[in-house]
Amino acid sequence: MIELNLLPPQEKELLNLEQIRRWTLLYGGNILLIVIGFIAALIFIWFSILIQLKSYSQSLRDIAINFQGQNIDRQKQLSSDLNQYLAKLNNIQKDHKYYSAAIIELANAVPPGMRIESLLIDEKNQVSLSGFAP
Repeated sequence: MIELNLLPPQEKELLNLEQIRRWTLLYGGNILLIVIGFIAALIFIWFSILIQLKSYSQSLRDIAINFQGQNIDRQKQLSSDLNQYLAKLNNIQKDHKYYSAAIIELANAVPPGMRIESLLIDEKNQVSLSGFAP
């Protein structure tokens, strides 16, 4: 098949330029639409993150306020419990009697061959001593 191109060189050049312009518009327009779509997606993501950040910040503030109030109440309760426990210990020590000197004297007074198996002292200071002697 024979192709005849009867257009003058200037028209050929204009036709070439028109074709280049159309390709440039087509590809440039597509690239521009893709970039605009990408920017729109980024803006949507940015606003979404901004809204979530505000929501999480408010929730965090609410939790911190609640935790701080509970923390103070919890510390008051713990200090009250500790004070009660220390008062009980103080009462126990106040009523404590020191029998160590009496036990040492008793151990020194036991003659050889005898042994003390139990020594009981109750709240009324009644003493019960049991042991073995040959």
